Amino acid sequence: MNESASRKWIVKTGKQDVLTFQDAEIRKMKECFNSLDDDGSGDIGIDELKEPLIGLGFATSLDEVQKMVEEVDD
Repeated sequence: MNESASRKWIVKTGKQDVLTFQDAEIRKMKECFNSLDDDGSGDIGIDELKEPLIGLGFATSLDEVQKMVEEVDD
């Protein structure tokens, strides 16, 4: 994705407040998001987060992952 497309994607998703990031940073965030969005839905659900969060030691159970998501999800 080129720099302009990355910025357009940020605006389209309503996240203009992150436009202070450099284009390379935006591309990296999008790449990381896409790597977690297994089903391509545009959302990252509990099932997509449980393996990386538990695997990296940020959570020890599905319940902990659920609580983490509830704390940050609007």
